[in-house]
Amino acid sequence: MRNWLNALCLYLLCLSAWADEPALQRLEANMGPGCHIAISFPAKLKASLSGSPKVGIPGDPNAGGGGFTVWQPLPKSWHTSLEDLYFGLLCQDLSLKRPSERVRFNSATGQWEKNLAYFAKMFDYGDPSDEEDRREYSAAHRVTNFTAVNAAGYILTEDDIWGMDPEWRQRHLSFCLLHPPKVLCGGGVVANLKELPRGDLMPHVLDILRNIEFLPDVPTDQPPSQP
Repeated sequence: MRNWLNALCLYLLCLSAWADEPALQRLEANMGPGCHIAISFPAKLKASLSGSPKVGIPGDPNAGGGGFTVWQPLPKSWHTSLEDLYFGLLCQDLSLKRPSERVRFNSATGQWEKNLAYFAKMFDYGDPSDEEDRREYSAAHRVTNFTAVNAAGYILTEDDIWGMDPEWRQRHLSFCLLHPPKVLCGGGVVANLKELPRGDLMPHVLDILRNIEFLPDVPTDQPPSQP
């Protein structure tokens, strides 16, 4: 009798855990050799993913690209006035894509980090305010390491701080995900600064980026499977 009760409790525990896992919708896009990807979005979102094997950027005729969109209305729980969440995507040979000058890979720690040497040489105008400008510009950038299904990379966020009405300043997010010999990079807007901290969509975007998966190649004339 005790064994039966233990088995029943274990079954109910597992059932509860499964119920807590959010339902996902898996979309695929083919951006050329080495760049066939899938992204799993929460099923409650109206999402789309597009891709093209060749987008013809200068210096890399074989680069593929596309983008994903979470369409309006965005969930009320996200507390944002952004209408849609859109990220452009570009997939290239790793040998042809240099990381942003604002980040560096620390081989000692195995982590991506802010490139302080880059920020140290900014605003060198001989003005007394240069040092303060450098500190403010550096503080507007943050680097986060993350891991996807079968790749790893970095996220760089940048806040608008100058040159526009504070009412319209935003937080921009760019990322690069390394899956040698390819790298997938992208970027979009994740917040209106006036709506921080509740309106910061970075946690939701990070959940999406962690669900990116590189898949085996398919012929470029074969459409990727969709649910």
